Amino acid sequence: MNASLTATLTLLTGLLMVLSIACDSTPAGSAPTPAAPTLVSPIPTTPARPEPTPAVPATPGPDQQKDDVGDVEALGEAQAELDAHRALWTSSRSDGYSFVLAPMCFCPQDLLDPVTVRVENGVVTAVTYVESGKAPEHDGYGRYVTIDDLFDTIQEAIDGKASQITATYDPEIGYPTDVRIDYDARMADEEYMFTASGYAIADGQNQGGPLNGSDESATGDGVTMMEVTVGPELVDCVGVGPRKCMEVDGRLFYEGIDGFKYEEGHTYRLKIERYDAFPGEKEPPQDASKYGYRLIEVISKTSR
Repeated sequence: MNASLTATLTLLTGLLMVLSIACDSTPAGSAPTPAAPTLVSPIPTTPARPEPTPAVPATPGPDQQKDDVGDVEALGEAQAELDAHRALWTSSRSDGYSFVLAPMCFCPQDLLDPVTVRVENGVVTAVTYVESGKAPEHDGYGRYVTIDDLFDTIQEAIDGKASQITATYDPEIGYPTDVRIDYDARMADEEYMFTASGYAIADGQNQGGPLNGSDESATGDGVTMMEVTVGPELVDCVGVGPRKCMEVDGRLFYEGIDGFKYEEGHTYRLKIERYDAFPGEKEPPQDASKYGYRLIEVISKTSR
């Protein structure tokens, strides 16, 4: 019994010593150390992205408005110049002519070399490089244009409100000789420029009409009577595509003659009338002749 009591007292003494040491390690007046908080990983959030600054201001200033739509006054002046010189060209052009065309643009090199363009009745019939005298290697003449097409290029730029149009015209004939078009001042490499020079009437042509035969006389209402000679063979020519044409008074003739039935191997002397094919219109449709022809009489027909 005494032994058990002694063991119990010994155990209690040890516990009191432990508690005493623990109390001495904490400074007087200090608050007990709080328990460590439980850490919770927050849900990440993406900050709102700022609205991008527009490359072009929503409300353009005066200079930009001018670049966007072209200067109204300048476009009006360009239109007046174009109309005046197109009228001069229409009144003085020949249906058969040639000129030198030199485009300046960001185009393939074979389109930048100056070429001599031959035109018959509103259609390009031959193209040769000025320097070599050779024809372009690619097929067809669709890449090349007539002087009427050059006028149309300027008109399209005006209608499209190009930023800048500078055009110089021949003072006597009216065709454009130096044209520079900047379609949009804010863009690069979209400009188009060309020069046209060396206008010449084709051999056998007379300025003012496709055919001017002998014994010519006007009968009124835009009708002219004349006599012409038709050769015995059809010759190669180029219109929309390769074809055969009559040779009338020594030159290629692309139109037909109403009422005339041609037989190869014969030379004809004809009396015909030339009339306005599009009366009341300022100019004929593209690639169409201004005049039509009608047979009045076969004066002679001889075998070759």
